[in-house]
Amino acid sequence: MTNYARIIEQDGVQVIAEVVGFDPATKFTPSIAALFVEASEGMVYRAQYLEGEWVPPSEPEPDPEPAPAPPAVITRIQFMQLFSITEQSALRAQGRLAPDHQDFDANFDAFWQMLNDPQLTEVNLGHAMTVTGVNYLESVELIGEGRAAEVLANTAPS
Repeated sequence: MTNYARIIEQDGVQVIAEVVGFDPATKFTPSIAALFVEASEGMVYRAQYLEGEWVPPSEPEPDPEPAPAPPAVITRIQFMQLFSITEQSALRAQGRLAPDHQDFDANFDAFWQMLNDPQLTEVNLGHAMTVTGVNYLESVELIGEGRAAEVLANTAPS
């Protein structure tokens, strides 16, 4: 099958504006059909005639990477639902320890008190305090290995 190309002048350069796989005289008016020439090798859509040869168009620039989604801001209940029942039980048990108990953990207590503050209505999973606190829970093995990343990614336990 013979292809036909319509060539236009663009910024002083000949450019292929259209390539069709049929004889233009069979589908277009004579004035339009006259704008087409039989396409030779290299004559593809958007090719440019440079220095005596048809140069195919350059690849378009890839789309830029999308901006990362902002961290989720969720309710305190939704935050707690990111932990398994076993993890929630361990957190609550640790939270009930008195300051004079041998297993009392001041770092955990600071995070736990913040989470249980009645004025706290939302938890921002990207906030430094949240990230530090959740990573701390994993470091002291109150939640399993790899769970901090899942919690901070707003992924419920499997």
